[in-house]
Amino acid sequence: VQVFYNHPPFETLLFVPFTYVSYRAAYMLWTITSLSLLIIAVLLIEAGRGIISSISQFTRVRVDVGLVTVVFLTFAPATTCLLLGQDSMLMLAIYSMAFVLLKRGSDFRAGCVLACGLFKFQLILPFALILLLRHKCSALRGLGLVGTLLVMISVGISGAGVLSAYPRFLFDSTYQRIGGFAPEF
Repeated sequence: VQVFYNHPPFETLLFVPFTYVSYRAAYMLWTITSLSLLIIAVLLIEAGRGIISSISQFTRVRVDVGLVTVVFLTFAPATTCLLLGQDSMLMLAIYSMAFVLLKRGSDFRAGCVLACGLFKFQLILPFALILLLRHKCSALRGLGLVGTLLVMISVGISGAGVLSAYPRFLFDSTYQRIGGFAPEF
């Protein structure tokens, strides 16, 4: 099944290295990359909240990073992400890094990291609203700075027309049906 690539042009740069190998090899490399990102997210969440000791106390079973990773993999969206080659593990790693940076008080850097998730802007904009409501101006500056850079990269990749074509593509009902992401599907 083929669908339209419905993410901003800047994200395509992430996939360029995968174009130098066969489709099967690229899929395997992306799956390994996604698993690595999941492990990174587990480690980041552990560093920020100490989930391993919490799970150990709750279950009275010795828990380590490997077991927590397996638990994360039993979450259906994580498995689906790996099977379909989606970029959701990248978003999870971005969220996790932003969380840790916010907990450390590195608001500007957290905003910069959060902006890297703008390939799924609909998942980042609510966080921007929360940052605004919490008066996290430094985080918003980081988000705005990197977000602006990513828009400029997208324009460099696809030309200035991308600024009107991309929103049109997302909201045009014809493309939504063809692209396979209409609500009735």
